[in-house]
Amino acid sequence: FIVSVLIPLMNSYGISKTEVTLWSFPIALESLDTVLRDHLCMQVFQQYMTQALAVQHVNFWLSVELYKDMHDGNMSDEYNSERLEEAQRIYAEYVNINASSPITILTISERVNIHNELKYGRAPLSLFDDAQRSIFKHMETAHFPKFLKSRLYRKLHQKLKIQQQMYGALKANNMINEI
Repeated sequence: FIVSVLIPLMNSYGISKTEVTLWSFPIALESLDTVLRDHLCMQVFQQYMTQALAVQHVNFWLSVELYKDMHDGNMSDEYNSERLEEAQRIYAEYVNINASSPITILTISERVNIHNELKYGRAPLSLFDDAQRSIFKHMETAHFPKFLKSRLYRKLHQKLKIQQQMYGALKANNMINEI
């Protein structure tokens, strides 16, 4: 399917093979950082965090990553209205004390710093860095070790091993090129 359908389809739309990760491998499960950077692994970790009633942590982390990507040539200014609007949305959803999906482990100083920047209409790319670091450390110490012992992790690891075997077989038969 990948060789006969997906790759030609990608080529017809001008998507290079390096722009899309077609495979996830067990190595993606080595650390929380690698899990969050691999699409399939991140989805399973997000599912685990939903079951652990802590999905807002991973969703906040992902929202901040998308926020940081808002840095093209037109958006370098910390007073950019589009980025400010997104920062206010993240604040309202996760940081504000009355947030819809509150991150309760943030310190008062993290909340106040973000609030003050937004109050003055500033939205620098680094606005959520301290809070994101705190959330990452919390997920890494409180949730990731439990995830590694979960049924979801075992199922994902098995799936990744099968994908790795399929990839090896296709590569060995020259059915795919190195991506």
